[in-house]
Amino acid sequence: MKAGKAMKIDRMPGLTVFQSCRAGALDCPNAQMDPKPWTRALEGWAEEFGLSEKLRGLVKEDRILFHHKLKFSISGCANGCSRPQIVDFGLRGRVRPRFDLEECTSCGGCARACPDGALVALDGQPEFYEPVCQGCFKCSSACPAGCITLTEPKMELMIGGKLGRHPRLAKTAGLFDNPGQLIPFVRELVDQYLQGAAPGQKFADFFIGEE
Repeated sequence: MKAGKAMKIDRMPGLTVFQSCRAGALDCPNAQMDPKPWTRALEGWAEEFGLSEKLRGLVKEDRILFHHKLKFSISGCANGCSRPQIVDFGLRGRVRPRFDLEECTSCGGCARACPDGALVALDGQPEFYEPVCQGCFKCSSACPAGCITLTEPKMELMIGGKLGRHPRLAKTAGLFDNPGQLIPFVRELVDQYLQGAAPGQKFADFFIGEE
């Protein structure tokens, strides 16, 4: 910014944007977690930390534009209605299936119900491919024998997603039980960005690399 010239602010003041799905308010049938406590915790931390003011040091232009902002999106389930996959910090609730194969009736219902191909029925019993699993509960709901249970829900943190000229999906950075575990992790990533990023360098490009 040129000396003596005031920075222009757009109609969304500050350099942080928070958005979350309405899973808690709408009683969403797919929800694994209520996003509200996580959103409130992140917003409170950002305000206390003075995140917007600290981010201004990385803006080269005189005017703050939307692409300068650090974006957070929180979703209560793997469907990600708030689009956490394309922001700097994306969160989505998820579970993992657990199998009791001794009780399995080899009906194949779980494999047919899985929308992501994470389950395949081999000789009638399910084979689970964890990297493909998106963390929903359809396999458990489809099992007539009740041999598929679910882990406690966790919030998956993804970082480095973006749109623009070179769009990229965010990458998983960790799983968290509660906001108290999440905040120190996010703060460490933000500190690294504030201390190491070049002026004008986006968060996604700092951590994932330029394309």
